[in-house]
Amino acid sequence: MAENSQIESSFAEIRKRNGKTSKFDQNKITNAIYKALMATNKEDRVLAETLANGVLEKLVNQGFSTTNAPSVEDIQDMVESTLIEQGHSEIAKAYILYRHERRKIRDEKMKVLNTQTLDPVSKKFDLNCLRVLASRYLLRNKKNEITESPSAMFERVAILIGIGDLLSDDQIFNNSGSTQQNIAEAEEYLTKLEQFNYKFKIGDYYLNQYHFRGLVNGYIEIANRGKAKIGFKDLLTKLAAKKFENYEAKITEYLNLMTSQTFLPNSPTMMNAGGRLGQLSACFVLGMPDDMAGIMKTTSDAALIFKSGGGVGIKYSELREESDIVAST
Repeated sequence: MAENSQIESSFAEIRKRNGKTSKFDQNKITNAIYKALMATNKEDRVLAETLANGVLEKLVNQGFSTTNAPSVEDIQDMVESTLIEQGHSEIAKAYILYRHERRKIRDEKMKVLNTQTLDPVSKKFDLNCLRVLASRYLLRNKKNEITESPSAMFERVAILIGIGDLLSDDQIFNNSGSTQQNIAEAEEYLTKLEQFNYKFKIGDYYLNQYHFRGLVNGYIEIANRGKAKIGFKDLLTKLAAKKFENYEAKITEYLNLMTSQTFLPNSPTMMNAGGRLGQLSACFVLGMPDDMAGIMKTTSDAALIFKSGGGVGIKYSELREESDIVAST
C-alpha cells in the first residue's frame, strides 16, 4: 500500500487534450478499467484497482513524473498495453472499444457545439442534451455560429439571478420604507450600457452590459416603490468597493444547480438572461380589441413574443360575434 502511494505521488498533474493540466486522479483510470471489466461480465473492482496500479508503474518506468506529466492519450495507451501484457486480451478489446466510443461521442459533441475543446458541462451532459442547448439556448453571432459554451451559458444565467438577490440586500432595499431617489439618474445609465460591459463584478463573476442593464432596471423598479435606501451611484460605489462579494456564493449555488441538472429555469431565461433581449417570462396573455388597428397590434406583439421564446394566450372576448355587422364594409 505504501509502495502504491509512493508511485501515485509521482504524478501531480495530467495533460488534458486542450493543452491544460488538471489534478491526477488514479480513480479515473480504475473506473475506466472497471467499465471494460463490466463489458466482459467481470465486475471485479479489486482487479480493476490492481490493473490501475500496473498502469502507474508502467508510467513511472516510461519516465513520466511530477515534472513530466503524462497526457490523457499516454495513460490510455498504457492501459491498453498493461491489459495485453497481463494476459487480459478480452478486457483490452473491451477497453479499446470503450475508448473508441468515447472518442466518437467527444468528436460529435465538438461538432454540435462548433468547438475544438469541451468544457466541463459539455463533458458531463449527454449528446442529446447538448443538441438541445445548441439548437435553442446557446448564443450565436450574425453568421448563426455558436459563440458560447454550455458552461458560459449557465454562468450568464446564474449571474442575472444573483443580481436579483443582491438588490434585496439590506444595504439597498428597505421593504418598510418610503424613500424618494433620483430615478432619472439611474435611467441615464441605460443609454450607455456598452461603457459598463464587464466593468463591474461580483466576486469572480463579471457583469456584461446586459447584466448591468438588469441591475439598473431592478434598481429602478424598487426605487419606483420607494424601497431603495440609496441612490444608484451609491450602489455602484458599494459594488466597486466589493461590499456585495457574499453574493458570489449565491451565483455559484445557482450555477451548480443548473450544471448538475437539479434545476433548470424556463426556456426564455436560458435563452435571454444576460443577453440582448433580456426577456425572462415564458407566458403572456394579450387582449384582442375589436378594431383593425388593435387586432394587427396584438398579432404583431404575439409574433415578437414568439421570436424571443415566449408563449401567448389571446383573450378574444372583446371581439364581436360571428355574422355581426362591420360598419365600414
